[in-house]
Amino acid sequence: MCTRVFNNATNDFLTTARNMDWQTPLATSLFCFNKGLNKTGCEKITNKTLEWKSEYSSIVTMLGEGHDLAASEGVNSEGLVANALFNTDASYQSNFASFDKQLDVTRWVQYVLDTCKYVSEVVDKFADDSPLKIQLINKKMPTTDIDLLMHLAVSDIYGDSAIIEVCNGIFNVYHSDNFKVMTNKPEYETQILLNVSARYHWGHDNPMPSQMVPGGPQAVERLQRATYYLGKTEETYSAQESIAQTRAIIANTAVPIGFRLSSVNQDEIDETQWSSVSDHNNHTYYFYNSRTQDVCYCALNDVNFIDDVLTLDLIERKGQMYVQNMHAGLINHKFKAAEDPFKTLDDMVVEKIIA
Repeated sequence: MCTRVFNNATNDFLTTARNMDWQTPLATSLFCFNKGLNKTGCEKITNKTLEWKSEYSSIVTMLGEGHDLAASEGVNSEGLVANALFNTDASYQSNFASFDKQLDVTRWVQYVLDTCKYVSEVVDKFADDSPLKIQLINKKMPTTDIDLLMHLAVSDIYGDSAIIEVCNGIFNVYHSDNFKVMTNKPEYETQILLNVSARYHWGHDNPMPSQMVPGGPQAVERLQRATYYLGKTEETYSAQESIAQTRAIIANTAVPIGFRLSSVNQDEIDETQWSSVSDHNNHTYYFYNSRTQDVCYCALNDVNFIDDVLTLDLIERKGQMYVQNMHAGLINHKFKAAEDPFKTLDDMVVEKIIA
């Protein structure tokens, strides 16, 4: 389904890439959020709903349309990157744990980008000893009937990384700058073991190293292929080189449009709808549409927040068809004012009074 790669060979030029794999095109848009905005963790607000104020501005890729939106990934003004990937093993309900606040999984990425500067801060929020116990609430993938079962990867300006998974409502946190590649399954503990074994086969410690790399589209094969190429690349000496290098590695894990396997697992092989590269150091987000071959990018440092929330449609659904909008190069000037999809009830009431 999806793949995430964090290139942290040098802290001067840090980049994180991601493939978004799905059976069909998805309505996709970019949002730019200013800091200082009041947010709510659930569409239906109760005394258990998590609320916060954004401390940092951010660029966020949203899936869906109208008010049915899910934050898929993004980068904030401190260079923290968050990527949410599908994880069919995730389970949010617990029969024994107690929670203080609730957070829709569709807003998980936004909460992290709004409130955290470093990976260590994200880890603290979801650690076992966190003073605030958060429960993720399941939602459907926008415009579908599929449960949005997710795990989260975060990476920061110091080259740190963490993977956060949810099992029976409890967060399992894997924290290390060595956790650079993530796919959908198996659970990340097993992904770590698979990579240890693979690196031995390819490494100098093996007296008879193999250079055979899995070439298939399954999650484990993509995991090991990305790990292989990332481990064999030299340190880059510019942001442009790092972006190109990481883009090439993530492209090696992409699934072509129209790819089909003649097997019982055919329905598990999704096409790469789009890819992205986030530049941590320059707070810039690059978007690659598989169907248009256009590359566009937003430079967060240069966003003119004439309004606190701005948006730009990248892929639109019109009836039963999806329109792939053509965007190339810098797109800061193309954003338009938008309503905050995650604003608090108080803000909604104020807007109604003003109207």
